[in-house]
Amino acid sequence: MTANRMQNYNNSDYLTNISGISGYLLLKININQVKMMSKFGLSVEDVRHIPMYEEYLSLRQDRLKTTHIIAHLAEKYYVSESTVKRVIKRLSNRVIL
Repeated sequence: MTANRMQNYNNSDYLTNISGISGYLLLKININQVKMMSKFGLSVEDVRHIPMYEEYLSLRQDRLKTTHIIAHLAEKYYVSESTVKRVIKRLSNRVIL
């Protein structure tokens, strides 16, 4: 694959204009990111928890107690408190490149 063609694949605008990209191509384009995510215990499904984690960070900046934040998020996002704790732990972990 030529460098120019690969540059096009890495351009997100280019990807949004593709109709019907295959799962293989999507994984191939993002292979390094997917490998890194796997190495650090992240999955693609963690994307659904990003709004909850961002709210957690915002509430922590307001200096609210973690136990209160966890209870609030569990109720708001319809998950258990242990799920909130796991998500916070997983998304808070530092990724060392």
